[in-house]
Amino acid sequence: MLGNGGAGFLTPAGKQIPVEPETRPVPATTKRPSGWTTWENQKWVFAAVAGIYIAARLYRLAAICLDGDEIFSVGISQQSWRAVTAAAGADSIHPPLFYYLLKVWMSIGNDSLFWVRLLPTVFSVLSILPTVMLARQFRLRPVEINATLGLAAIHPFLIYYSQHVRMYTLLMLCALTSLWLFHRAIRSGTRSGTALRYVQLTLANIVLVYSHYYGWLVIGLECLYLILWKRAHWKRAALSVAVTFAAFCPWLFVAAKYAYAKGGLASNLEWIQKPTVGDLTWFFVDLAGFGDFPEMGPRAVAAMALLVIVTACAAWINRRRLHDRHFAYLTRYLAFFLLGSVGIAFFASRILRSSVWGHRHMIYLAIPFLMMVASAYFRMPSRALRVSGALLCAAWAALAVQHHLKGDDRKTPFDSLVIQVLEREKTSSGQIQFFSVDKYLHYPIWFYLETLKAGRRTGFAAPIRDADLGALAKEAARIEVKSNVSISDAQGAHFWVGYSSAWDQKTLPEALMIQRGCHTGPDVKVRDRYHTMTIFPVWCGS
Repeated sequence: MLGNGGAGFLTPAGKQIPVEPETRPVPATTKRPSGWTTWENQKWVFAAVAGIYIAARLYRLAAICLDGDEIFSVGISQQSWRAVTAAAGADSIHPPLFYYLLKVWMSIGNDSLFWVRLLPTVFSVLSILPTVMLARQFRLRPVEINATLGLAAIHPFLIYYSQHVRMYTLLMLCALTSLWLFHRAIRSGTRSGTALRYVQLTLANIVLVYSHYYGWLVIGLECLYLILWKRAHWKRAALSVAVTFAAFCPWLFVAAKYAYAKGGLASNLEWIQKPTVGDLTWFFVDLAGFGDFPEMGPRAVAAMALLVIVTACAAWINRRRLHDRHFAYLTRYLAFFLLGSVGIAFFASRILRSSVWGHRHMIYLAIPFLMMVASAYFRMPSRALRVSGALLCAAWAALAVQHHLKGDDRKTPFDSLVIQVLEREKTSSGQIQFFSVDKYLHYPIWFYLETLKAGRRTGFAAPIRDADLGALAKEAARIEVKSNVSISDAQGAHFWVGYSSAWDQKTLPEALMIQRGCHTGPDVKVRDRYHTMTIFPVWCGS
């Protein structure tokens, strides 16, 4: 039960309102059929939505090979337990829980592309549970819960990271669980019940901070929420945070030791740009599900923003005509964590020496955002606004489904580069060097070559027959990868050069080789949404 519902939305900070919110009868003109407000009919809708949610995440799960970040996850998790801890500590910027879970997951199954990608998908599907439980805390009707899950089911931002072998869906699962258990704890009616719920919250928060450092941002905002509106809980909250911090200290010691040894975290974070106002705006576009449709242009973004503003104004003007006052409380609770997370991450990244900004780090905010949108939509008193919202949602859903059916274009098919190099070199002999003049290209090329050398298919999306593994292993053993070198270092009678569209010199590497008096062969190109990777063979000398 909600102790004070929306009655405290406009009250001074810290003031307690013990009474239940006043309920108002729904006007006859806005009355819904019983199936909208009970699970009698909506349970079948829920089953269908959950099915779509799962199917969308399984579709094309292994259609493209692992990218560099995913390779890093698999590479760490393939090591011994002690080595996993050491490797995560050397990286320093992510706690080790995901790597431990991935190691267990691969020991249960295997290291095939489908199986390793299935783990983040499982975390994403499990997130349905805290989403529903949090919505029930706010007394949302079944139709509102189903609408929230329906939007999440085909949300491009959520689908992408559900198929990405990193810790972000684990973070989403843990953060949503924390928000749900935190709300239960501050709404408990008995002393014993409150104590038990804080124990549950503490355990969930320990898992949360071991999934990602952004978990501490969620915990910090929970503490701030108590200071503003629920000060009576500060002792239990302080004890919960203390226990969570104590449980985190062993990892904090390991990470600090490695960070000190390498002179800080600048080397890990230097690639992250400090966010601008444009980046901040685009995060909300991503959160709304339009981030994968840049072709729509600024007009579509402006139209979406205008609709949101009009809807917000209409909600404020007609706030007394809302079906109940729990909507105001829901908005306060969810908007506090949404805007608080984004605001702190943005300003901290602007102020600190190194930026910590990243859309994926705040993936857990997508569900609260969608929950507020769905709840607001079904409470709109204006028919015109409801029709406009439905049309916008239908257009967005059509774009989202079409985008997903076309396939992911944000990952580079590095495995096909490796296969094509080996195919080209079948008739040659001797050792061959591969010079990567790009900062990031060498790592996936090296990984896929090493995988073939070991007679495995880890991370490969390209089909490889068992009968071909032996020959591919022999060919891969002939290739030596040189990482992030200068173009002037590419020397030899025969070698390969690889670069990306990030190449910043006026003269392309092929032209530089020709100027040197070498001969270049036909290049091999692969593309993703943002980059083009090019590799080509070179022969120098007679």
